[in-house]
Amino acid sequence: MRSQNIIETIRERLDIVEVIRDYIPSIQKAGKNFKALCPFHNEKTPSFTINPDTQRFYCFGCQEHGDIFSFIEKIDGLTFMEAAQKLAAKAGVQWEGFSMKTMTENDRVRIELKKVMELASLFYSRFLTSSNAVKAAKYLKDRNVSKESIEKFKLGFSPIAENMFVNEATKRGFSKELLIKAGLAYVKENGQITDYFRGRVMFPIKNTIGEVIAFGARALGDFQPKYLNSPETPLFSKKRTLYGIF
Repeated sequence: MRSQNIIETIRERLDIVEVIRDYIPSIQKAGKNFKALCPFHNEKTPSFTINPDTQRFYCFGCQEHGDIFSFIEKIDGLTFMEAAQKLAAKAGVQWEGFSMKTMTENDRVRIELKKVMELASLFYSRFLTSSNAVKAAKYLKDRNVSKESIEKFKLGFSPIAENMFVNEATKRGFSKELLIKAGLAYVKENGQITDYFRGRVMFPIKNTIGEVIAFGARALGDFQPKYLNSPETPLFSKKRTLYGIF
């Protein structure tokens, strides 16, 4: 089946109202349409509407809008290709994938961001077992965090020395601009690009399909602030993300 045929088959088999109900169980009938509190911004009065006839959604509060695919893209932080694959599985449609030519530039950037976030997770996880992370290991032990939990949640430690992750990532071909976009590095006042996380116990934050999209971090020693989250990125929105949901 060609890519476009797969998309159309998914549209035919899935009802946008039922797909969105999986994420917003409180949606209610309002005339011909459905209404709910918007999942994309904070509000007290429902302004998020779903039109079952057009199979599209629209929020009168934040103007987010789209179809079944764009909803999954936005709510789960996925590329179009990934959203289509997820919906294909839900619709019982055999997935044959898309070529890179089908992807937008935004999709390509998001995929590179996910690759570098996975690299960071592995880097911090491995560093936790090194001789330079004795204090971090002791901190977790004193807090009764088991080895099983450390492995399950892929906890790690970011080295105190500057630029260790930046150097590791650039060696592997990732640009410094991408590291900044991912929230893994920042530009100091002197113009130097350095690691965003240093000397911290690292908690990977994943999306609903298990991809690392951000980190929460707890400082050891005199680093401030004590708790530090990744900044907002194309992958991570703090208000839309629930830690441990995966």
